[in-house]
Amino acid sequence: MSTTSSQFVPLDALAAELALPRSYLRRLAEEGVVPALDVNGRLRFDVGAVRDALARIAARLPEATQPAEQGVTMDDAKPDADRMAAYARRGAPH
Repeated sequence: MSTTSSQFVPLDALAAELALPRSYLRRLAEEGVVPALDVNGRLRFDVGAVRDALARIAARLPEATQPAEQGVTMDDAKPDADRMAAYARRGAPH
């Protein structure tokens, strides 16, 4: 699916385009982390604007350090503590 930054798409199309779970994107939209329009109770997204918002989020995360002669593992990435605490209070996405 090829979209432009001025094309608004439903949640299903956004999730497919970004290869992210619908529940995660819906939660980010409801929290105001990514921009979305509520059109008669249905969310619509500008793909370019969501990509930009996700890039800003990623830029704020601490950089993983690479141990000598080893690859970087998930244990090396340090998640934002406040976001993870909020995630834990809500429970895992369905």
